[in-house]
Amino acid sequence: SPEVAADVLRALPEDIASEALDSMSDAAEVAPLLAYEDDDAGGLMTPDFLALHDHMSVEQAIAFVRRWARDLAPQDIFYIFIVNRDGFLKGGVSLAELLLARPYQQISLLMQPDVFSVGTETDQEQCARLMGRYNLQSLPVVDESGTLVGVLKLGDMFDVLQDEATEDIYRLAGVSGDEHVFSPARESMRKRLPWLLVNLLTATAAALVVRAF
Repeated sequence: SPEVAADVLRALPEDIASEALDSMSDAAEVAPLLAYEDDDAGGLMTPDFLALHDHMSVEQAIAFVRRWARDLAPQDIFYIFIVNRDGFLKGGVSLAELLLARPYQQISLLMQPDVFSVGTETDQEQCARLMGRYNLQSLPVVDESGTLVGVLKLGDMFDVLQDEATEDIYRLAGVSGDEHVFSPARESMRKRLPWLLVNLLTATAAALVVRAF
């Protein structure tokens, strides 16, 4: 997928990444993602998403979904975002609402105008918490002008939440995420000693209070 390909290219030396990108058949989808940081919404989003134009009727929208959603997973079309002719995010509509509506109705009358969205530079942890708090299956990503440029999927956010929780636990113990059993002792002491000293002082204070009473 484009977002995974972008992650791989970021890890390669610049000359090799450039050569690999030039030889890719879908380079036009991957190249824009390289402009974003790996831990931002822009770096995690996928450009493979389905969006409907607000001037469509329900009949036209369903035909559009049937034509272009074949390469997408069923959960990716559970909720469909709606844009205007310029690609500006206008709202969203669930697939169930679309199927139950009358064919001649305009989808602009069915859509929910207030949808959560994030900018391309939003931190991944903030995106994951937003999706978890409001039980979102997908989260649209917009640029500075409000144009829909990608979508964050819930499955990708599970990995983000797990990584962020692990990082928080490491930080509480004064351990960095890249530290391992063979790390130099001096480096481990430098990272852990401040935390151990604070722990020692608070434990001593607690012991003095207990002794006094």
